[in-house]
Amino acid sequence: MLSLDSYDARGFAIKGAYCVGGVFAYDSLHAAWSPTRVSEITPETLAALEILDPTPDLLIVGTGRTVATLNEETLNYLKELGVAVDASDTVNATSTFNVLVEEGRSVAAALLPAGHVEK
Repeated sequence: MLSLDSYDARGFAIKGAYCVGGVFAYDSLHAAWSPTRVSEITPETLAALEILDPTPDLLIVGTGRTVATLNEETLNYLKELGVAVDASDTVNATSTFNVLVEEGRSVAAALLPAGHVEK
């Protein structure tokens, strides 16, 4: 199982590699993730959830330096997929993801860098 080694204002360290920008992580996989602000988190940017097998029970969303709310369309999309969502600041989201992975839970993470400030 994948855990996030560390993070800073610009990105994340995962398995000894540094990824600048957002990341999407699930099971043993991780990838660069395109959104740069919360308003860009859409069903399209979360479409990878549709091909994951099994579909995670929970998506942890890191919204940057502060907590921000996902738009209604995205929340409805996640509900249709049967994926619960927990959005929080990236520092707490990263910690929550790592703890849940350690517990063996079915969880994915979609994280903006910790230094991101929604404008």
